[in-house]
Amino acid sequence: MMINAFHHLTVEDCLQSHLNIGTSAAAQYIRDNRFDAFNRLPLILHYSISTAHSLILNHIRALGWDSEPILNSSDYHITSILCSRGLAACFFPDFFVPVLFNKPGFDRDKLLAEPIKGLSESLRVEMILPHLTYIPQYLLDFCDIVKSVYHNYRN
Repeated sequence: MMINAFHHLTVEDCLQSHLNIGTSAAAQYIRDNRFDAFNRLPLILHYSISTAHSLILNHIRALGWDSEPILNSSDYHITSILCSRGLAACFFPDFFVPVLFNKPGFDRDKLLAEPIKGLSESLRVEMILPHLTYIPQYLLDFCDIVKSVYHNYRN
């Protein structure tokens, strides 16, 4: 399973209160890779031991962002709630964005979900099972569920 893209997520209230700009102006900054424009925007990133954290932070720092995140979290549910309330911006893997659009509390018209261009690497999620050994059916079923959920997010 591959995560090929991340999206920058924020809502209009957050952009207005911290940067005094709307979603269309912010989207243009992202498309132009101008992350220096977001230095005053509170940001939530993954934990520092996360590969996603290093990948995103190195990329946006190279593009001019020089602030520190206000929070590190690996819980997408909590992160999405904070973002939907206009308290911070965050980054989500591309396959989660359609789920967020359908979440209660997210006003689709006020949500900015722009793909981050130019990430040099992608993330791989792998399930490794031993060959030539007995694998209990419940573990095989679990692996099938994980694959199914992932593919449902992708579609």
